[in-house]
Amino acid sequence: MKIFHRISVTLEPAIKNAFSKAGMPLEGGFVSFDIEETDERWPDVEKIVHRHQLLDIITTKFSEEEISNSEYLAVEPTWHNGYPQPDGDFGYLEKTYDLKEYCCKCGQGKVQAAPFRLKKPPNWGRRSVFQLNWVFDEYFVRTELWENAFRPHGIGCRPVVLHKTGEAISSVVQLEIEKKFDVGIPKDAPREVCPNCRRDKILPITRGFLPRPLVDVKQAMFKSSQYFGSGGSAFRKVFVSSSLFNELRLRDVKGVDFSPCLPSG
Repeated sequence: MKIFHRISVTLEPAIKNAFSKAGMPLEGGFVSFDIEETDERWPDVEKIVHRHQLLDIITTKFSEEEISNSEYLAVEPTWHNGYPQPDGDFGYLEKTYDLKEYCCKCGQGKVQAAPFRLKKPPNWGRRSVFQLNWVFDEYFVRTELWENAFRPHGIGCRPVVLHKTGEAISSVVQLEIEKKFDVGIPKDAPREVCPNCRRDKILPITRGFLPRPLVDVKQAMFKSSQYFGSGGSAFRKVFVSSSLFNELRLRDVKGVDFSPCLPSG
């Protein structure tokens, strides 16, 4: 695997001079650039980032071998298609969820009780899977993809409806991911504790392998029991088995990517 840092910075004279001395001459006002940790300039760049508290977004690029050999993989969206409806004042929450255990401060505790509502049918193009903005633990797929790829793996579906009419949209379904399992969160993983409900959640993991389930999971698709996220956003991480991953890869499914979980042992 390779670890990349996307650094974003407003180039004040002192910062610009520091980067130049580190072998990274930068021009402009506000700039962003990527650098890999094996780059010989990274140690000096890292010091500048820490000294000036610059925005540093970490991503991991896995090798083909790491992906292909993984027993479980986390699903990562590459297409967010619109917002759940009604989107004014987050009205979709009351329309879609049972909110008895919901905390409006951290976002944990909501339970889906009704179909998601869309403003219009998806404009798929070449893609077959999407997430909605604000809803980071549910996936929506072409109906035929569910029938041919997900259904044979024992994955159910929910209808998705048009907001104005309440009628089901024939071209899309929501995947029904019912099972939840604890995943092995490192003890030093950064967490947030909600000041309101006192429940905690794990900040998104972007460096290295994703945590694997703590038990042998037979389901082809499942969620973490633990919540991830920050601020008012809370979601359970979605995972697939290697068999379902291989099925989707053979079909060249677009709209999602996959990150391997930590190998066993």
